[in-house]
Amino acid sequence: MAARHFKSHDPLLHGAPFDDHKIQNVLRTYALEAIDTFDLPKDCAVRPITISENASILLSSPKDSASWVLRIHRSNYHSQNSILSEVAWVEAIAKSTQVIVPHFRRTTNQQPVVTLASHGPRFAVLTRLIEGQHLVEPAELREFETVGAIAGELHRLSRAWRPPKGFFRFSWDLNSGIGENARWGSWRRAPLDASAYNVVERACSKLSTVLANRVGDPRHWGLIHADMRSANLLAIEQGRALIDFDDCGYSWYLYDLATAVSFFEHAPEVETWVERWIEGYQQYAQLTKDDRQAIWPLIVYRRLVLVGWSISHQTTSTAGGLDEDFLDQTVELCNRYLLSRS
Repeated sequence: MAARHFKSHDPLLHGAPFDDHKIQNVLRTYALEAIDTFDLPKDCAVRPITISENASILLSSPKDSASWVLRIHRSNYHSQNSILSEVAWVEAIAKSTQVIVPHFRRTTNQQPVVTLASHGPRFAVLTRLIEGQHLVEPAELREFETVGAIAGELHRLSRAWRPPKGFFRFSWDLNSGIGENARWGSWRRAPLDASAYNVVERACSKLSTVLANRVGDPRHWGLIHADMRSANLLAIEQGRALIDFDDCGYSWYLYDLATAVSFFEHAPEVETWVERWIEGYQQYAQLTKDDRQAIWPLIVYRRLVLVGWSISHQTTSTAGGLDEDFLDQTVELCNRYLLSRS
C-alpha cells in the first residue's frame, strides 16, 4: 500500500527541518517578543530546543538564577481555552500531589497564556526550567515502578478533582487516535503491503471491541497526562519530575501505562515492565481483572498512534530516526496480539 503524505496545517513547525536557518530565525524573533511580554531580563540567551507539536526555546540570563522554557504552540492544535485548561490541571497537580511538575510564569497582567505575533499570531506559555536528566529509553526496570506510582497519584487526583468552569481538553479515543482522520495522522498512510495492512486492520478491530465500551466510563476513563514516556520524565535531586502536559486530555487511565513503553511496545521485556509499573500504580489505585484486560489493547493502540505520528512528523528528530524495522515490528506486534487471548 503506497503511503499518502500528511499535509501539515502549520508550515512553520512541520514544514522544514528544525535546523533550517529560516526556522531558527523565526523562533528567535518570537523569543525576543516573549522576553518583553513576560518581563524577563533583556540579556536572556535564546536557544531553540525542539519542534514537534510545538516549538520549545530555552531562555536564560546571567542576571537571573532561573532559566525558562518558552513553548510556542502550533496553529490549529489547541485553543487558548484549552491551554488555560492545561495550566489549571498542572497547577492543581502541583497544589494537591507530591508530583513535581513545571511552574508557569505569568505576565505583569497575571496571564499565563499569551499571543505572540511576530510571524503570525501563536499562543505561547513560559515555564521554569526543571534541571535534571531525561530518563534513558527504555527506562531502567526500577524506573517503571516509579512511573507507575506517579501515574497512580495523578489518576487519584483526576478522579477527585473538579475542573473549573469552561475547562476543556481534547480526548484520546478510538477516532482521534487510530481513525481515518486521527489527530496525529492515520497509520493507514504507512507503506504497508496488503498482507501487513490486513494484520494491522484486524488488530484495530479487535482492540476497538475491547476499548469502545470503556470510553467515558469513570471507572476506566478520565483526565490523564497521555504521554508518560521517558522523554517526559526527569531525574532530579528531589526524585522524578513529569513535564510536557501539552497532550494531556481525557482517555483511558491505562493509556498512561501504554505511553510509558512508547516506541518499545514490541520489546520482549514489556511484560516485565508492565508488572513493575502496576506495582507502583497500586500504591494509589487497585487494578481489577477487567482493568488488566485493557492493557494490551492500549499498548497496541499506542503503537498505531505513533505510526501515524511518525508519518506526519518526519522532520522531527524522533520520527526521522525511525527506520523500516519500526513498521515491521509494528506488524509483528499486531500479529502477536491477534494470536493472544487478551
